[in-house]
Amino acid sequence: MPAFAWNTPQWHYKAEDIAHHHADRIKGRTVLITGVAQGSLGQCFCTSIAPYSPKTLILAGRSPEKLELCQKELHSIAPDVSTRVLHLDLGDFDQVRKAADEVNGWDDVPVIDVLVNNAGLSDGSGLKIIDGIEQHFRINHLGHFLFTNLIMAKVVKAAEQNGEARIVNVSSRGHVISDIRWDDLTLEKLDPWNFMPCYGQSKTANILFSVSLAEKLASKNVQAFSLHPGSAWTGLITRLPTEELMARGWADKDRNPTDSEKMHWKTMSQGTSTHVTAAFDPSISEHSGSYLQDNQIETEDVKPYALDKNSAERLWKLSEELVRQRFNI
Repeated sequence: MPAFAWNTPQWHYKAEDIAHHHADRIKGRTVLITGVAQGSLGQCFCTSIAPYSPKTLILAGRSPEKLELCQKELHSIAPDVSTRVLHLDLGDFDQVRKAADEVNGWDDVPVIDVLVNNAGLSDGSGLKIIDGIEQHFRINHLGHFLFTNLIMAKVVKAAEQNGEARIVNVSSRGHVISDIRWDDLTLEKLDPWNFMPCYGQSKTANILFSVSLAEKLASKNVQAFSLHPGSAWTGLITRLPTEELMARGWADKDRNPTDSEKMHWKTMSQGTSTHVTAAFDPSISEHSGSYLQDNQIETEDVKPYALDKNSAERLWKLSEELVRQRFNI
């Protein structure tokens, strides 16, 4: 549970309010977040913590132009905040390695206190396999797996210097759609094919990755968490075809979001609030490896297969094979 109790449901918490509550935990910290673009949860996370004097905010994303626009907007809100931008294309492993080399080469950024793996893909346009790997699994999981391990030394160094560091993997309740399909990782056998199991499998992988990190890094005081941000009207949703949105009851024919008993849309700030909790709330420190939802550790609305330690280790080894690199952390 969070270290505070307000007279509002935790579903309604705003990122700015939680950041204010944890201002002392944000101050002086170096934070790297992936998936930063205008109108994204990544951008909202940055703007919510920027006023509280982080040492450096590193904005990582696929589009250098969009990153620069976000950087300018961030400085208009918090003129004194130190920022860096990092070109990171999670679907291109060679570029991921280049980005990691760049981070590791920054002498003025010796540590990374908080790494938030926020970037994500949801694409209903058709099955796409890149170098033998389905695109959701490649971008949502493997790209982050590779990048995180390649910059791990700076995360571990932060824990050595400051007592702890954190890695946050943004998953989704969509993990309930699919476990890891060990015998059909590309989901080519799905008939009829649907993108949601592809997405769900990748979100299960995000949770299992956090479970592995928690196990492997416990002795180094690096904590790992995964989370469901809730349903916010982001590019992850708006990129879907109108027919798909309507079929799921998420939008009308004009693509306006629709609320129902099963779907309640959050604002961007509400959708990012659990990011802030996972990154900074000290009350969850003893629960590394946990899955968070609505700013608290979730134990009921998470599939057991997503928290299974044997599956987590199996996924780790499979991920090493797919990125063609082994990591001893």
